[in-house]
Amino acid sequence: NRRLTEFLEDNNVFQALQLAVDQEELIDPLIDALLEVWHSASRKLFDTDRTPSVVITDFLDKAYLSELKQICLRMNERGIPAEVTDIRDLVYEDGRLKSAKTGTVYDLVYRRAVTKDIMEGYDSVTPFLDAMRNEAMVMAGPLSTQVIHHKAINMALLDPILQKYFTEEEQTFLNEHLPKTYRLTKERAEEVLKTDKDRWILKPEDSYAARGVFCGQDLHQNQWEREVQNCADRHYLAQEYVEPYQSPNVDLLVSDAFVPYTNMTGLYVYNGDFAGVYSRLSDGRVVSTQYNEKAIPTLFVKEDAAS
Repeated sequence: NRRLTEFLEDNNVFQALQLAVDQEELIDPLIDALLEVWHSASRKLFDTDRTPSVVITDFLDKAYLSELKQICLRMNERGIPAEVTDIRDLVYEDGRLKSAKTGTVYDLVYRRAVTKDIMEGYDSVTPFLDAMRNEAMVMAGPLSTQVIHHKAINMALLDPILQKYFTEEEQTFLNEHLPKTYRLTKERAEEVLKTDKDRWILKPEDSYAARGVFCGQDLHQNQWEREVQNCADRHYLAQEYVEPYQSPNVDLLVSDAFVPYTNMTGLYVYNGDFAGVYSRLSDGRVVSTQYNEKAIPTLFVKEDAAS
């Protein structure tokens, strides 16, 4: 986001528009939020609110490493000792979480490792899990977030078993806003194939980065039938396809013609507070780097300029 905004300053169209805008700053507010997590929990766990030693951890072969290093660098500039460490290189010794390579003892963990990757590499991350269970560190990024991250959440929230816990107003809201989602059993696959393919999108129950996602509108009928049959009874979901909003844009490296782009707007939320926007788009139906995702900077037009 930061780099794209910097590049935009050199764009002749942007210069000509002379827009009065606010640009996003996402790293410093993130660090502030991490410190809030530390200070709210450290007195209980360690009877201290000192400046913590921080580890930003992920499976580094799957991580956005340049981003993690930028966060780490900014922490160091602010006088916060921080390291980026592979989650498999952590050890749990003498009641503390440490780096197997540097021996650094960590107070605060910023977990970037996706829960699914942790479960798939379970045996390689047992020191991290042991430290977590024994509250040997403060962790930002609790595993409880997996409940919402799991793609079956829509199916669960619309299930009669859970619906009874919501008010009538909440039930109405969920039914109006959540796409109908079904576990793709062989029986459900047969029902899906009897309907218009453009109504559906197939997703793994628990994955990320749009891996293994198949959109009916992007496939020919024979391709769609093959994917539905291949995904049946393989931990897949069939979900009603919700048409994302589109806007005209231009890729001058390809053409000087404006074409409709599918938008996906992500919201950064730090400790429950809105922090910024991540804007992605694609000229296809699925917005993902494995298809044709493009990231664009997000600018906030100042109120006085808008008026």
